[in-house]
Amino acid sequence: MEQELSAAREKLKNSEKESKENRRALRDAQEEAQAVQNIIQGHSLKMDSRRKKAEDAAAAKLKLTMDAAALDDRIRLLTEMEKEYEGFNKAVKTVMQAAEKNTLRGIHGPVAGLMTTKQEYALALEIALGGALQNIVVDREEDAKSAIGFLKQRDGGRATFLPLTAIRGAELREDVSGEYGFVGVASRLVQHEAQYDNVFRDLLGRTVVVEDLDSGIAMARKYRNAFRIVTLDGQVINRGGSMTGGSVSRSAGVLSRANELGRLTEKQGAMHEKLRAAAQQAEDSQRELQKAEYEVQVAKEQQHKAEAEVLTFQTKQDHYDILLDSLRLSCETMEQELSGFERRAGEDQTRIREVQAAIDKAESDAAALRREAQENLAGQTDLNDATGWPRRSAGRRRSRRRCWRRRTPPCGARRICAGCRRIWPPTGRAATSWLHGSGRTTSRRRRTSPPTRPVSMS
Repeated sequence: MEQELSAAREKLKNSEKESKENRRALRDAQEEAQAVQNIIQGHSLKMDSRRKKAEDAAAAKLKLTMDAAALDDRIRLLTEMEKEYEGFNKAVKTVMQAAEKNTLRGIHGPVAGLMTTKQEYALALEIALGGALQNIVVDREEDAKSAIGFLKQRDGGRATFLPLTAIRGAELREDVSGEYGFVGVASRLVQHEAQYDNVFRDLLGRTVVVEDLDSGIAMARKYRNAFRIVTLDGQVINRGGSMTGGSVSRSAGVLSRANELGRLTEKQGAMHEKLRAAAQQAEDSQRELQKAEYEVQVAKEQQHKAEAEVLTFQTKQDHYDILLDSLRLSCETMEQELSGFERRAGEDQTRIREVQAAIDKAESDAAALRREAQENLAGQTDLNDATGWPRRSAGRRRSRRRCWRRRTPPCGARRICAGCRRIWPPTGRAATSWLHGSGRTTSRRRRTSPPTRPVSMS
């Protein structure tokens, strides 16, 4: 039992050690799973942010794509209109188409196509020029003559031609730059090539652009209507005092169209640059989103692995807990049994000591009785010797009273064997003899008669 208990305790100790190591591994696995969970949360937040960024980039790209497409369509329309000379009269279209086919030479084009201006001045200059926007600039008077003859031949209508060799323009001599509401002399508000300076001085050199009609009226009064005044919104004070005004369409004129085409053409490059940047940003955002999704996927795989390890260690820990409970119960049971055995062994030892003490006492009492019997026997022998009993047939009785086993000499009339020192023979029908040294008795039929005179033991 002690060996079994020792083996059980050793197994319990080893199991507790293994359970402790497994518990530590389980705690590490749980911490790893929690860390992976935190990583997944961080990657998920990052992924959500990148997804929103990618969606915004895609939306911006889509908007810019649509804007760029609309801009391209508008530019294409305006370009076609410029190419087809939409808004120009029949004569201008006929002359320009003939010039493009090299039928006519020295043709520069209509005034509207040879100038540019800021959008804020476009309406005022378009009103100031009026029909002169469709005047055709040519190199020489002979080129104008050829074009006029071509129109007559083709019945193409009428047109005004401006030969560069003949036109001499002059700007306003009055200094009105300090007047309230003054914007500028019209010829200085347009951009053109230097060879057309005389043309635009002739057309716009004596026209002043002002902010509003009140400013124009005040200026006209001051200078006695010596020049033409045009407001930014298209109202006109003519030289001499007449006034022209009303509502106008800001996009109806060829100059506005040309300005819009130039402005949109400049904007087109910036728009496509923005579109390329938006496309690159959308691509980068999508790549970052895919990277974040991959990181989340890897982290989830790590989480599944960590959770599997946690489940494995938890199962082992449950097994160890059950095993430890069973071993502790077995050890407690064996300890209780061993304690019961020890208690019973102690009680048995106590009983053994008590029995041994009783045996020792009995042996002591027996020894005392033997000594007393020997003393009594010695006294009786001396008495018999002194009295001489028995006197008759002593030899015959002595021979009949021999000890059956050892054949010791007869003891005379005494009832104690001289060989074994025991009382002989017992009374009764059957005689009893003792095996000396073994204490075993056998029953024999009585062969001799008991002494006629028993010896008193007193």
